[in-house]
This record gives sequence, structure tokens and C-alpha cells, in this order.
Amino acid sequence: MEGKVSQLAERLLKEGVEQGELKKEEIISQAKAQAEQIMATAQQQAEKIISDANQKAEEAKRSADSEIKLSGQQALSALKSKITDMILAKTVDGAITDSLSKNTPEYIKAVLSNWKGGDASIEILLSPDQKTKLEKDIDAAVKTVAKAGITIAASKAVKVGFQIGEANGTYKVSFTDGDFAEYFKEYLRPKVKSILFGE
Repeated sequence: MEGKVSQLAERLLKEGVEQGELKKEEIISQAKAQAEQIMATAQQQAEKIISDANQKAEEAKRSADSEIKLSGQQALSALKSKITDMILAKTVDGAITDSLSKNTPEYIKAVLSNWKGGDASIEILLSPDQKTKLEKDIDAAVKTVAKAGITIAASKAVKVGFQIGEANGTYKVSFTDGDFAEYFKEYLRPKVKSILFGE
């Protein structure tokens, strides 16, 4: 009997060990499956993070490229505009100043000949320097058109050329170097740009 008990104990022990081994293998297998699942999920998340980072980096690069291109175009446009303005200033400003300085009496005579202001008194404003130099010539030009009530005055607001209007200050018409320069530059600017830059 003792042999049977010992066999039974041995068999129970062997079955317990076998079941323990099976359970251990099952636990290890489950742990490996969970570990593989965790690794796969982590890999997917890592790939998504990398993909998102790459996409954001590409968007940032495109945005920076676009900003650089726009800034470059604006800088080039500003440079072209400055070059055009410098050339216009050299050519137009000097020619207009020279013409107005030499021909102011004739221009005043032409304006007064076509003046339709009725009997109102007229005031002609010149630069202080021009008034001193040209007053006699302008007086002679004014007498040839025989307008009554014309006064000639100096104004620091006028550099070259003249302003003419009603003496009471209701209005005035300006024929200064700045007025003509702006007028001509507006018409010449597109042509100069075309010549310089092929635009």
C-alpha cells in the first residue's frame, strides 16, 4: 500500500509539474503576444510621430520658401522703383528746373493770356530769389496782357516756377518745379521701367 501511495504521490507530483509547465508556457506565450502587440503599437505610434514631424517640417520649409521668395520679390521691386526714381530725378528734375528758371516770364504771360478769372485781382507768387531776379521781366510780361489788379509777391513755399490765383486766396494754380516733376514722372515712370527692366 505504501508503494501505491508513493506512486500516487509521484504521479500527482508529475501531473502537477506538467500542468505547471503547461501553465508557465501559456503565461510566457501570452506575455510574448502582449509584448509583440505593445511593440507593434509603439512602432505604429513612432511611425505616426515621425510622419507628422516630417509633414510639419515640409510645411514649415514650404512656408519659409514662400516668405523668402515674397521678400525677395518685394526687395527687387523696391530696388527697381528706387533706381527708376533716381533716373527720373536726374533727368526730369534738372530739365524742369532749368526750363522754369529760364522761361518763367513767358509761362506767366501764357497763363495770364488765357486767364478766365473775370475782374478779380490776381496774385503771382515766386520764390524770393526769382522775384528779385525776374520782377522786371514779369512786370513787362504782365503789361502785355493788360490785366488789372495783378500783384507779384514772394513766397518761401515756391522754389522754382510760380503759383497764380485770386489775391483773396480763394484758389491758386501751381506751376512749380515739383508740380511739373510729379506730372511728368507719372507718365515717364512706366517707360523708364520698360527700358531699364523690360517690364
